[in-house]
Amino acid sequence: KFGAASEEALLSGHNLGAFLAGLPRRTADAENQFRSVIDGREHLLGPLHEDTLLSKRRLADLLASTGRRQDAELLLRETLAGLDRSAVDEGRERNDDCEQRVLEDLSNLLRASGDYEGAEVIYRQVLAAQQVSHPRGLKTADTEYHLGVCLSRQGQWAQAEAYYKAAAETYTLWHSACDPLTLGVVSNLACCLEEQNKSLEAEPLHRRVLMGLKAALGQSHPSVARAEELVNLNLSRRRSASDVTPPQAREAD
Repeated sequence: KFGAASEEALLSGHNLGAFLAGLPRRTADAENQFRSVIDGREHLLGPLHEDTLLSKRRLADLLASTGRRQDAELLLRETLAGLDRSAVDEGRERNDDCEQRVLEDLSNLLRASGDYEGAEVIYRQVLAAQQVSHPRGLKTADTEYHLGVCLSRQGQWAQAEAYYKAAAETYTLWHSACDPLTLGVVSNLACCLEEQNKSLEAEPLHRRVLMGLKAALGQSHPSVARAEELVNLNLSRRRSASDVTPPQAREAD
């Protein structure tokens, strides 16, 4: 335990925990280190100080990465509940920045765990705040993309399409139209259109992704092979649709 340790000692302890977390055989030591730092920071700085919350978030990340996602989720939800109680009991303004970071961690954890419905709810909460503070920011685009993924996984293609489009526009502004990150979102958008039987709209997007990835990554990259597969699938779907013969009109009796 750090007890009445100085902020400098607690910072060193936090950094040591982060270092140990990156070593495969030292994750238990990293967990103990983070818990000791959290205990020390709660006594020295308070349970809701941004440094205390940072250590809790790093511990949650460690728990999730070692297969203890339920423990990580519980820690993050308890942290959010503490922030809510403090704002109500003390009549102070909410620490929106800290709350946003914890919400982002929780939504990412739920998505990674396959709880797309639960993640969607929190992503919407995160996005509502981001659209006020940074409507065309990269983190806003990240949230829009993740929300699109969650909606796609639930078969809500039309809603997902709107979020993929918004994310692609912002990524294009910040990176470029040919950046692999942008192209990844465009590919998801194209697949989303395919699921809505909009193969004609999807076709130029698939080709844009293929040409962009070839230029950025080279012909032999696995992502290029996947993009070529999607182009061919799109072509096959459009041919199948054009081969359907409409029923002949019958003469009235």
